[in-house]
Amino acid sequence: MIKICKFFSLLLKGFLLMALLMSCSTLTAQHSDNINDRDVLYLTTGGKLNPLQAIMDIRHYTLALEVDMTHRSISGSAEVSLLLSQATDTLLLDLIHLYAVSKITVNNKRVNYIQHDDKIFITSPTGFSTGRKNILIYYTGIPPVAVRPPWDGGFTWAKDSAGNDWMSINIQGEGGKMYFPCKDHPSDEPNEGVDMRITIPAQLKVAGPGVLIGVTQKNDKATYHWKTNYTISNYCILFNIGKYKVVKDEYTTLQGNRVPIEYYVLEVDTPQASRVIATRKRDCAIMEKYFGEYPWVKEKMGIAEVPNSGMEHQTMITFDNKFIYKTIAGQDYSANLFHEFAHEW
Repeated sequence: MIKICKFFSLLLKGFLLMALLMSCSTLTAQHSDNINDRDVLYLTTGGKLNPLQAIMDIRHYTLALEVDMTHRSISGSAEVSLLLSQATDTLLLDLIHLYAVSKITVNNKRVNYIQHDDKIFITSPTGFSTGRKNILIYYTGIPPVAVRPPWDGGFTWAKDSAGNDWMSINIQGEGGKMYFPCKDHPSDEPNEGVDMRITIPAQLKVAGPGVLIGVTQKNDKATYHWKTNYTISNYCILFNIGKYKVVKDEYTTLQGNRVPIEYYVLEVDTPQASRVIATRKRDCAIMEKYFGEYPWVKEKMGIAEVPNSGMEHQTMITFDNKFIYKTIAGQDYSANLFHEFAHEW
């Protein structure tokens, strides 16, 4: 018990220091003078809520996207389901200017729209009445490349040590509009969750939030259907792609709930998986002791290996510590792995 308490005390100090450093790094990133070739470093999420969006209550997102790993592009559709509290002549969604929208329907009826200033203004000659609205947007484009992920966000395209394609998304500062149409404001999360259907080359895998409903394959492509029923922040609605091996285990919470552990580790790094999972179980026991049961017991405890520093993405945290650990009180400790996992509370 003394060793565990000593371990946690040192751990907590390290965690608080890391949080402070990350906050400072984020502030520095937001004022960077280095503009990348996609010119999106000016973007931030949140801010003052637009009146046109204040009357929209987001209920659900459905993303159906194909990722072209060769041309580093995405194409497909996003469905935004919302409740409109007031009649209006304009619906407003956020999507950066790097994507071309080809068609929009509202409740299965085609509507007019204008893309301007990283926004989509959707209009109708008769206006939009109150109640449920399902907005379906078809679009395509080349996502912005992350300059310094996860602080300056976007897509990171890489190769693993075996030469396989590897991709991660980080949008904590810029928000969901970096790659899908949304109401990009932290005051409103989708109450009914998110469905993601991501199509990729069949030899790769998709790591996403929530539960993997199924995988369908056609010719040389595979579509992964991920679903979460929890409310979720826009910056956590994302996925990672790689030549992954899924290593599974299980954790029993302090309330007696059995939660699947799923580690999306690169196939070349599979021998490291058992050590990461053992660390995860130990860290979860510590967090539960002080802060209560793991919050996402109905879905999973996920980890994905990515080619950049980690992030606290809901039910699928990411990390890359090169499998280097410190020894504290005789036990393994990874600041990156612990820090991102602690955010799950």
